[in-house]
Amino acid sequence: MQKKSFSIFLVFLIYLILALDIFANQYFLYWRFWWFDIIMHFLGGFFIVLLAYYIFFLSGYFNWISKKISVFALSLTAVLVIGILWEVFEYIMKVSVQQTNYILDTNLDLLMDTLGWLVAYFFLLKIGNKKIKVAKDKEDGKID
Repeated sequence: MQKKSFSIFLVFLIYLILALDIFANQYFLYWRFWWFDIIMHFLGGFFIVLLAYYIFFLSGYFNWISKKISVFALSLTAVLVIGILWEVFEYIMKVSVQQTNYILDTNLDLLMDTLGWLVAYFFLLKIGNKKIKVAKDKEDGKID
C-alpha cells in the first residue's frame, strides 16, 4: 500500500469511527447493546496503530525513530497509553462507575484495544511482506 492510499484509508477509518460514535450517542447504542463499546475499542486500537505507523514511519518527520524503535514496541505503547488515558477519562467523568462491573468493563476495553493493535500489527506485517515481495520480483525481472 502506498503512502497516499494508506493516508486515504486512515481518513476513511477515522470518519467511520466518528460516524459510528455520533450514531451510537444519538441512539444510545452504548447503553442498548453491551457489545457496541467492544467494537469501538477494537476499531480505536486498530486506528491508533495505523496512525502511529503513519506518523512515525511513513511521514519522514521521525527518521531517527525507525532505526531505534520497532513498529511493534511503538504501536503497542501508543495503544496502551491512549487506552489507559481513555479509561481514566471515563472514570473521572463517572461513565464507568455507573456500571455494576466497571472493573470488568475496563479490562475488556483494554483487551479490545490490544486486540485491535494485534490485528493492525499483522495487517502492517502483511503490507510489509507484500512490499518486499514486489521489490524482489522487480529485482528478478518478473515485474517491469
